[in-house]
Amino acid sequence: MVKTVRRISSLAASIMVLAGCSAQNAAVDVENPAPGKAVIILAVTDAEPRSTLQLSPYDPARHVLTSTPLSGFDTFDLSDVSDQGFVWKQVDPGTYVFASFTHQNQWALCFAGQTEAFTVQAGQKLYLGRLDTAAFEQALESDVAVHGNGTMRSGVLSHYFDGIPPVRTDMAKLPLNPDGSISVSSSRSVDAVDDAVFTPAVFKAGYTLYGARICGGYGRQ
Repeated sequence: MVKTVRRISSLAASIMVLAGCSAQNAAVDVENPAPGKAVIILAVTDAEPRSTLQLSPYDPARHVLTSTPLSGFDTFDLSDVSDQGFVWKQVDPGTYVFASFTHQNQWALCFAGQTEAFTVQAGQKLYLGRLDTAAFEQALESDVAVHGNGTMRSGVLSHYFDGIPPVRTDMAKLPLNPDGSISVSSSRSVDAVDDAVFTPAVFKAGYTLYGARICGGYGRQ
């Protein structure tokens, strides 16, 4: 039974690659958000393997993340993109911020002191722009070299807060197909896409139960 499941999974992965999709994208109908949901779309430039971007629901009046330390974050796997360099996710409507950038599930840059917020409505397909991760990767290398924690065990993140590059995306207009749609993969296009409107934001980071400062931890209310 295990071998059969593995063969089916491998076949499904091969089909997705041939269709220009990625594993995380294949589960979401980018053209038709589910009732009461929205779709957010991000273009990615040359991310290193096992790099992720975390987004969190956000309360702009209180400057706090409304996710919990264990749930509520929406994560883009930046190395698992379509053949056109896009990732997309289905999310609940609301206001979000870019919360953190992680690499290899070991190191994270926390954007608490300088980030961007955006709001998405139910039924909306929202383009977040193009993210170039090179500055984040360089900042992580520098922080690990200066502050240590370069050999954390898997699943335990070292969070860095100082000297973080601003998290901004390039909102240059995407090329349109003759029908006005945008090709997000070789097999998928989407129309009626809105550009995100960003506002500067900050949020309180929080702590682990043991008092270590982390992005989106406890005690941030």
